[in-house]
Amino acid sequence: MVEDFEVLEPSLDGINEKDRHVLAAAIKTCASVIVTDNLKDFPPEYCAPFDIEPLSADSFFCRLHFIVTIRNHGDTQKNARTSQKP
Repeated sequence: MVEDFEVLEPSLDGINEKDRHVLAAAIKTCASVIVTDNLKDFPPEYCAPFDIEPLSADSFFCRLHFIVTIRNHGDTQKNARTSQKP
């Protein structure tokens, strides 16, 4: 649970007042991504100075799938190199 993020909210005047808590919590936890289908209220140019990227759920899961696929491919290659033939 994120605590003490409320103090950041007043300074986030470039974000809709109803959405400031989301960005404030992301900043407080040093998150690199906000996953939301409400992208219009989290302009990338406003989030970028905080090193936070707003992503739709679809984009987030596609990126996650890509990362997992690459990682698994690397593990498969490593296993193939280190396994002994009978």
